[in-house]
Formats: sequence, structure tokens, C-alpha cells
Amino acid sequence: MLERLITLSQELAGAFRPASIVEIIARTLSDRFAPGRLSIMLLDIDTNRLVVTYHNGPRPATTDDPLLQLALRRGPLVFPEKVAVRAAELGVKLEGPAPASWLGVPILAVSRTIGALAMEGDRANALNDEALLFTRAVLAQAGIALENARLVELLSSGKREWEQTVDAFNQAICYVDPQGNVRRANRVFAELIKLPVTALPGRAWLTLLPPPWVDPITKLFTPDGAAAPVEVRAGERVLLATAIPTGEPGPAILLFEDQTEKRRLQEQLLQSEKMSAIG
Repeated sequence: MLERLITLSQELAGAFRPASIVEIIARTLSDRFAPGRLSIMLLDIDTNRLVVTYHNGPRPATTDDPLLQLALRRGPLVFPEKVAVRAAELGVKLEGPAPASWLGVPILAVSRTIGALAMEGDRANALNDEALLFTRAVLAQAGIALENARLVELLSSGKREWEQTVDAFNQAICYVDPQGNVRRANRVFAELIKLPVTALPGRAWLTLLPPPWVDPITKLFTPDGAAAPVEVRAGERVLLATAIPTGEPGPAILLFEDQTEKRRLQEQLLQSEKMSAIG
């Protein structure tokens, strides 16, 4: 049992998708107990309801199963035999034929229920206290893995949303960390310096900008220069560069706004005013 739990922990350590974790749980328990019916439910965060994510057995799985609901209310339960009688003693009346043995365990993550598992045995004592102990050990590790998978998904989702948001801006944006390295940048900035956006994180911003930009941009990182935008040129384009503090010591967001069209319109207006004055 200990060797199998060690192997399980190694498998779960490399799983970052709930579907993969559920598959590992199902395979581990099926290999050990060969249950006649195995169901795994996980909590859907959006609806706050249990959803069947794995099922193997002759009858469909339902989240409102009386035995499963009993385990969710009372905690891990096992009925090695006389399942209907044992359930009735706990106030649950079963409709239809009862399984020969039954086991149900909530899946917890930091004392919060995030799912449940139910198993049925084809014979009496196929599932017993030892089976319950092993299943609880499996689900204790699985609960941690599922919570980690949820956090990874939240981070990935936040990263995707950030990228989609900043890529929609017309301004070139570059987030510089306290060590002077690029942490993130949008596609407009990558196009500005003619490098793939995936090649930017971790590189020093000084090595990415054209040499004529280095001195004026460096001044933006000084306490006196942070509030004073500077102009830089990229061929015929005129860019207004600004450093926006993040509220933490060191890092800042570099913002490059294309002023070319604005300057052209200003020059046209000035020329028009001169011609008007001459007239």
C-alpha cells in the first residue's frame, strides 16, 4: 500500500489538469479494488454544484444519490455488507436493489469540499475499513493536486486575459522588473523593436532598445525623470515614452505612444495658421 501511495504521489506531482488527476485516481482505485461501479464528482466553481467527471459501472451516476449525499454530510463512510440496513440506521432509505458493499468519500482541499467519490463492490466485504483507509489516503493527495491544478488554471487564465487586454492597446507596453529585466510586454512593443513577443521576458530592457533610445529612457527610471515623458524616434515615427511606477520600489511600466500622426496634424495646423496670417 505504501509503495502504491508513493507512486501515486509521483504521478499526481506531474498532473496539472483536473481530467488527468481524475484519471489517475480512477486507475489507482480500479487496479486495487476492481469495483463494480466507480464514480467521481467534482465541484463546478461557476454553478457551485457537483458534476460527474468519471463513471464506470452498469448504472448512470447521479450527484443526488442518497448514499453519496450521506457521505457528503457525515464524512467518509464504508458499508462492507448489508448496505440497505446500514444506510437505514443512518436515516437513508434506498430505492431499488442495494449494492453488496459500498464506500463514499468527500474530496477535500483545505477543509473545503471540492468533490466526492463513490464505489460499489460486487460482493460483501469487497470494500471494507482497509479500502476506506486507502481511498482516503488517495483522495487526500488528489485534493491537493486538484487545488494546485485550479490555481495553475487561474494563473494561466489571468495571463491569457492580460495578454489579450494589452495586445488590444495601440500603445507599446513593457513591464520592467526591479532588476531591469522585461517581465511582460505586448505585441505592439515586440513589433516596435522587431523581436518575437515570446523572446522578450527575462531579457534586460537596455539590450532590446535601439542605442539612441537608451539615454533618454534611462532618465525615466530616475526619481526626477519618472514624471517627464521623453521623445524617441523610430525612422519617421515619433514616439512619446513614459515610465509609470507600479507602486513597488524598482519596477515600472514603459509606455510608448506613437505621436507621428498627431505631430503631422499639428504641423499642418501651424502651417495653415501661418498662411492665414500672411493672407
